[in-house]
Amino acid sequence: MKKVPLSDYEQQLLNQRGIIETVIRHLKHHYQIWHTRHRSVLNAMTHLVSALAAYAIEPLKISAIKRLGLMT
Repeated sequence: MKKVPLSDYEQQLLNQRGIIETVIRHLKHHYQIWHTRHRSVLNAMTHLVSALAAYAIEPLKISAIKRLGLMT
């Protein structure tokens, strides 16, 4: 397969992939976001929004703040 050069935007997304995967893994394990037995799309979306709200309300850990560069 021929290698295609990545654009700057794609390279930035690839560099942030680890952070994105960490957030998704955290949501799956701590907030039980991965639940496949929803009988309707509305129930699935409600479950997803509630897990995201719980994640947003939870205070950030010091290690996460240092990784994001918010601590000086």
